[in-house]
Amino acid sequence: MRDTSAIRDFLFAGRAVFTIESAKTRAWYTYRVRAGKKDRGYASPRWFVDVLTGPSNTDNFTYMASLDERGNLYPARGKEKAPSILALGWFLRQLDGKSLPPSVTFHHEGRCGRCGRTLTTPDSTASGLGPECRAKMGR
Repeated sequence: MRDTSAIRDFLFAGRAVFTIESAKTRAWYTYRVRAGKKDRGYASPRWFVDVLTGPSNTDNFTYMASLDERGNLYPARGKEKAPSILALGWFLRQLDGKSLPPSVTFHHEGRCGRCGRTLTTPDSTASGLGPECRAKMGR
């Protein structure tokens, strides 16, 4: 997936798990972005970002930041200089363009970013969203 608007839709769908990989540094990070509850008192909607920090790709995620609807990143205290935060901040800034730079690759895990179901059709695997969820999101 290279289309930044499709990536943005996927990231903010509510249950996104994805990996970003740098061809320059050979570094990669896997993140989970979850939609926050609507009644938490924030001025705008929030999403919570975890990073994979251990060998279990389902249980070893650690909270690292929140995001607002514009894609502004708010690192947790003490995480501001973590390489995973710096990489995600850089990646989010790249979403302002029409496509990702060739030096970065975006991978989703093959599950819908909104409901978490396995994606099976070419359109769904390309967008990271199933057809029903894409329709519910107005895409």
